[in-house]
Amino acid sequence: MDRARVRMDVGHASTCLRQAVQLLLTVSGASSFSQASLIQRHWRDPETSARHPTLNPGLAREIYGRALVGDERPVSPMV
Repeated sequence: MDRARVRMDVGHASTCLRQAVQLLLTVSGASSFSQASLIQRHWRDPETSARHPTLNPGLAREIYGRALVGDERPVSPMV
């Protein structure tokens, strides 16, 4: 149960981080996407890592919900 809760919290933190970086991109303008801009790397890294199943908030919520009701079946064969 604790592991599922931590995983859900990590997924939420990942979402918050992505939203914060997107706000920075918005105020920085289109030039922030150029290869020379440091901020594009700070955008690309969380966007890439957020695609990992461990950081997927929807998947984490389902795992936590199943843990709360005692359902021990895996969400998918790969997770």
